Amino acid sequence: MSLIKKAKELASETERNLENKLNKLKNELQAWQQKYKSVNQELELSEKRFETLSSYDHTPQGYNLKKLKASGEATAILVLSDWHLAEVVDPSTVNNLNTYDVDIAIKRVKTLFERTAMMIDVARGLSKIDTLVVAAIGDFISGALHDDQKETDELSPTESIILGEDLLTSGLSFLKRECKFSNIQVVTCWGNHGRTTQRPRNSTAYKTSYEQLMYWHLAKTYKEVSWKVENGYHNYLDIYGRIYRFHHGDCIKYFGGVGGLQIPAMKAIADWDRTLSAYHDVFGHYHTTAFQRKYTSNGSVVGFNDFAIRNKCAYEEPAQSLIISSRKRGNVLSTSIFTN
Repeated sequence: MSLIKKAKELASETERNLENKLNKLKNELQAWQQKYKSVNQELELSEKRFETLSSYDHTPQGYNLKKLKASGEATAILVLSDWHLAEVVDPSTVNNLNTYDVDIAIKRVKTLFERTAMMIDVARGLSKIDTLVVAAIGDFISGALHDDQKETDELSPTESIILGEDLLTSGLSFLKRECKFSNIQVVTCWGNHGRTTQRPRNSTAYKTSYEQLMYWHLAKTYKEVSWKVENGYHNYLDIYGRIYRFHHGDCIKYFGGVGGLQIPAMKAIADWDRTLSAYHDVFGHYHTTAFQRKYTSNGSVVGFNDFAIRNKCAYEEPAQSLIISSRKRGNVLSTSIFTN
């Protein structure tokens, strides 16, 4: 091969290499130009957003707030049940979670009415409250109902009823005087503990109840309040056009199921509603506090005892319940009144 031919081939190869490098550089240049264009577009968009945000007035608005005054009308409902006067709770039988006797019962009831007056003052910060409904729904006495209570109760059923009268009337007089209610109405229900028979009765239950005797006697002799005493299991009361159904609660059959008290309570309420529908049920018996849309389950003054253990009830501090019923909205506040 001649020298001239080799030179031409070398020159041709060099030219191809240069063209390849040039094409590669052109492609890289296009890529960088595209990135520059994209970045430039993002920069322009960011500048527009910044200008938009900068145009906003970030000065605090300073909304005009003012303290509201109590308005509207409401009725207070104080739920009383399961005092179990005369019962003795030995702390050694309930893992030292509670102790109870007559002296402790008197102190707890006194505390109950005092704290109720405090809560009424709180509720009056929201609405005008001139009327108090007191739901006295049973088991105010132990009644020496079971054999172990016959052995340990500090008072007889008649002595317990006299003490119950004294505590109830003293508390009602205190609330009327201190809270200046224009009207106090007591709605009554007999419980299962204060009966004179070994087994509970149905149609004649009211005739064999120490508590019913107490209600009848107070309705005749204690005129500072009005009384709504019924002989049947239920006692209905209209509050602002809404029907409240009061009862002791022992007709709700609950045996400590996994679903708790709510399932048997709602089943019983649904059955009763088929006869006479109620806006809200109020009951006790199970020493269990629960505030639900359809019912209020009241706690107890006696507190945690053997009954609570046998019925798988969770531990609770001794307490009663207060409901505030608004004319406009129905139940707007439900709270426990602790007695310890």
